[in-house]
Amino acid sequence: MKYAVIKAAGAQYWVTEGNELDIFQIEGKEGDKIEFSEVLLYEDGDQIIVGQPLVKDAAVKAIIVKNFRGEKIRV
Repeated sequence: MKYAVIKAAGAQYWVTEGNELDIFQIEGKEGDKIEFSEVLLYEDGDQIIVGQPLVKDAAVKAIIVKNFRGEKIRV
């Protein structure tokens, strides 16, 4: 199984192909293609590549499925 650890919006995410994530503060509209270039770790089934701090020439491509806002919290 291929997977990667990426950094997006100040947090780290473990991602695989076909995986859907809720990531805060991503600019774009539904259907836009985006690329995460901050890849911290990559595993391709045979080997694990750990970045120091980033994996060189690695990127994760994604599509924005939905933009939404969470429920407003009043304190």
